[in-house]
Amino acid sequence: MYNRVGIYPGTFNPMHVGHISFALKALEICKLDKILLLPERYPRGKEQVADIDARVRHIRQLTSDYPEIEIVILNTMPITVQSEKQELEHIFLKNDVVLLLGSDTLQKLKHWQDINLLLKDHELCVGIRGDDTKETVVEHILALEHELEVNITYHTVTTVHKDISSTSIRASQDYTPL
Repeated sequence: MYNRVGIYPGTFNPMHVGHISFALKALEICKLDKILLLPERYPRGKEQVADIDARVRHIRQLTSDYPEIEIVILNTMPITVQSEKQELEHIFLKNDVVLLLGSDTLQKLKHWQDINLLLKDHELCVGIRGDDTKETVVEHILALEHELEVNITYHTVTTVHKDISSTSIRASQDYTPL
């Protein structure tokens, strides 16, 4: 059994080197034994997403050299904090769980139903993306703590790939849909 497990939900449409470099750096900084990627079947608020099977095949190709990164496809849709904790109960009960997400998602976190239940008991690891900085991430976390009335234990991760996004990859002329 693992001691520290990162849970990394996302669309991964497509997964790219930015996702992988964040995951690998999070393994190191958060001292994780394993990361579970949770590709969402039907991502909320996103249109024209490749089907889950194509995304999972692509993720498997990109992560095949990293045995500490696994893919878990949840049955419930959409993924919520409660459904995630129920389906992964065996992970949550026996391990220290760290939620991994990008700084772009951090700004939307307060809208996740029951996120306070996850943040009060589990750590957060934020990958700094785009123009965000460690300072802006800390500001968002402090505001989230105040709004949700919870103390958040967090880590920040910056990689050389912070400017890569699935959106920009899909917009590229060279992109071939999954």
